Amino acid sequence: MINCLITLLVFKGLEGVMDDITKKRLEEYFDYYAPCIDTELVCELLTVDNVFSYACYLLETKYSLMSSIYYKLFAQLIRAEQESEKYKKEIAQLCYVIGYYVGLFLHPINSRDISLHYLNRALNLAETDEFKKEIFNIIDVVQKTWSL
Repeated sequence: MINCLITLLVFKGLEGVMDDITKKRLEEYFDYYAPCIDTELVCELLTVDNVFSYACYLLETKYSLMSSIYYKLFAQLIRAEQESEKYKKEIAQLCYVIGYYVGLFLHPINSRDISLHYLNRALNLAETDEFKKEIFNIIDVVQKTWSL
C-alpha cells in the first residue's frame, strides 16, 4: 500500500502534462466499448506520460475504471503481435508501458514478476540505446521498489 501511495504522489505531477485533445483521445481509447487503435498510432498515443496522466485523472474521477487501462494495454499488445512482426517498435513500446504501469502504479497481484517480464520483453525488442537505457532504469526502480 505504501508503494502505491508513493507512486501516486510521484505521478500526481503528471496530471497537467496532458492537453485536452490527448485527454479526449485517451478517454475514447480507454472507453469500455472502444476497439483497439491502429498499431501505427501506439507510440504516439500510448506513452508512459499519457497513460499515467490518464490514470491520475481516473484515480480522482472514476477510480473503478483504473484496471481497464491494464486490460486495454494487454488487448492492444495482443493485437499488435497478431498483426505482424513489422510492429516490433510498437510491441516494445506496449511491453514497456505495461511493465512500467504494472510495476510502479497499478500493483496487481504478482506485479513485480509481471512488470519485470514485460520490461525484459521491451528490452529485447528495443531498437535504440536510449530506449534500452530508459528500460534498464525502470527495471532497477521496480526491483528496488519491491525489495523494500
